[in-house]
Amino acid sequence: MPVRGEARAVSIDDESLRTLQAAGVFERVLPDLVYGDSMTLWSGSREIRLFSVTGDASGSTVMYLPAEHLLVTGDALVSPEDGRGPPPWTTTNYAITPWIESLRRLDALDVATIVPGQGPAMHDKAYLERTIRLFAAVRAQARAALQRGLVKSADIEAAVDVDEIGREFMMDGAAPGPDFHHWVASLARKAAQEATDAALRLPPQP
Repeated sequence: MPVRGEARAVSIDDESLRTLQAAGVFERVLPDLVYGDSMTLWSGSREIRLFSVTGDASGSTVMYLPAEHLLVTGDALVSPEDGRGPPPWTTTNYAITPWIESLRRLDALDVATIVPGQGPAMHDKAYLERTIRLFAAVRAQARAALQRGLVKSADIEAAVDVDEIGREFMMDGAAPGPDFHHWVASLARKAAQEATDAALRLPPQP
């Protein structure tokens, strides 16, 4: 969808940005084309597909080159810098389910190489699929804890045990350490909050 000139006339409030522009260091170029769920671009004969997904933020874009079987995920999929271990952070909000759905959407693509938002390039889907299973297991166990009547965050966190999946992220199959358990506890809290918020939005039963 083309962006009209008036929509592109964005005021600049940042003093440093104005100074750099006045000095001719760079020219600020605003987009004249936006998209919603997906968009396909062509560079000569190369097809480039853009998808809107949920990652650690609620709005992210991934790039997929079907002919090259290449997927660039941004922060929708991340690993530690050395590629050893689980994702280094969780979401900035409580959108756990949309993130899982986005990862499954990426998993359905014909991909040979994945370039994550952080960490080395991946040459199969193993890390992506392992991450999906980890997220889904934390969400399922957090929801099950709520259904059993647990309400305190500490109790819900204690009820979530995904160490078996965590071992798969370790290069030597070692038991996950404190950083992993802190990550799981954070995601469990957010998954519980997501489930609670969803329940509050349900219409009352007749």
